[in-house]
Amino acid sequence: MVDNTIQTGSDTIRDIDRGPAKTQVMQLDVGGQLQESLVSSSTAVPTDGVPADAGQSPDIPYYTSLVGDPGGDFAGVNILEELVKDNSGLALNTKIVNPVKTDALGATLISDAVTPIQLGPLAVGQQVIIDTTGYQSIHLTTQTLTGSVTASNDLLSWTQFPFTSLGLAAVTTATSLTATASFSIPCLARYIRITAAVAGTATAYLRSQPNTTQVSAAPTNVAFIGGAAAANAGISGAIVVGGNVAPGVAPSVNPISISGVDAVGLSRRVLTDTSGRTQVADIGVDATATQRQIGVTLGVFGVPNTLIQDATQFEGMMIPELLAKILLELQIANQQRAEMLSGSFSSDDPSVYRADPSIFS
Repeated sequence: MVDNTIQTGSDTIRDIDRGPAKTQVMQLDVGGQLQESLVSSSTAVPTDGVPADAGQSPDIPYYTSLVGDPGGDFAGVNILEELVKDNSGLALNTKIVNPVKTDALGATLISDAVTPIQLGPLAVGQQVIIDTTGYQSIHLTTQTLTGSVTASNDLLSWTQFPFTSLGLAAVTTATSLTATASFSIPCLARYIRITAAVAGTATAYLRSQPNTTQVSAAPTNVAFIGGAAAANAGISGAIVVGGNVAPGVAPSVNPISISGVDAVGLSRRVLTDTSGRTQVADIGVDATATQRQIGVTLGVFGVPNTLIQDATQFEGMMIPELLAKILLELQIANQQRAEMLSGSFSSDDPSVYRADPSIFS
């Protein structure tokens, strides 16, 4: 038999021959009267009154709900609504396909760039510019490539700077790239430029951590102070004490004397006596026009200092202090003499006047 059946009067009913019988073919006409259309791949069958473009237009949202099993604990309950409620006690488990890195305490770790930057093969003079936005250092390993590293913020002015060479024996400072070596380059500007001096290749990774291995040469000596060469440089590891003796020459005094500069620009040492006590100059001169000093060759009033050393309470006092005490004793004696002449004796002991000299003010 053949497909389709021709009825009397020339009407044809569409069907398909399935062997012993024919199966009628039906096509739905949807949309209602005056708006009907045959169902096809471009005209879908509407369900639950939702337009075909539901979910695609912000003006016609498509609402979805998950209802619990009628025989379970959440029968008739909109589970999605319950999940988003605070303190509902329900948890929504999700699986993150690309989770962020975390430490042992669950804190988020900023991820390094996982895609390597292949440099080369570069010919002599060729350049590669790396945009370092968001990163703090570049870890670079060279194969045969050697060259220079410069930085810029405007792609116009480029500046060379030191970076770190990561050797197996030691970490050192480098100013250019060498072959078969690793380097840590700080991102001092937005753009880092690699310029090949010898043709070759290299691999670089942008890193989120700073270049913490930057090294600097440890000073072995202080050669200049204030832009001038030090007179006595001392030895490595020792703090230098300035003096007038060159390195390697036996000092004339020990320890090195403290010195000052007088009014005419000559340096003067601070003198001490034989016991190591500082010699302090007094004001004025004696009868021989010699400056009076305490503890110098001539002491007060020209008496040799060995004869004026005092082991009492006045040891170490300055001349003005001694004169003040002598004046106080004279005031006390004068007070007592006046009382004796007037016949009115005071009951105050001299120690009272010494404790409070303001009575004579």
